[in-house]
Amino acid sequence: MKQILFLIALALIFTACEEKSIAEQRLECKQQGKKFKTQKVFNYRHGEYTLKGECI
Repeated sequence: MKQILFLIALALIFTACEEKSIAEQRLECKQQGKKFKTQKVFNYRHGEYTLKGECI
């Protein structure tokens, strides 16, 4: 029983959060009254550039 709970806890801890799209992030920023900025960031894992959004 303890092993099952331990495995479930590990699965919950290591599950990745769902990443929101740039459009969704921009909408949330505007609703909060902040400015939205995108940056082109190099992703070493895939070897290509991706857009990263942030509220300022």
